Amino acid sequence: MEAFEFELAIDDLVLAYKAAMATARRFQEDVAIMPDLAVIRLSEADEPPLEVICYVDGSIAPAVSSSQIH
Repeated sequence: MEAFEFELAIDDLVLAYKAAMATARRFQEDVAIMPDLAVIRLSEADEPPLEVICYVDGSIAPAVSSSQIH
C-alpha cells in the first residue's frame, strides 16, 4: 500500500511542477510551489515554498535552493 501512496505523491508533485512552469509563462513572473502543492506567485508566498520557478526573459528555470548547493 505504501508504494501506491508514494507513486501518487510523485504524480502530484510532477503535476504541480508542470502547472508552475505554465503559470510562470502565463504570468511572466516567478512562481512558488507551496508545501500543499499549490502554485502561487512568489510575491504572494507567506511561507517558504518547496520550489521556486523563475521567469527570466521569456524562459523559465527552477531556482537553485540552498539544499542543492551543499
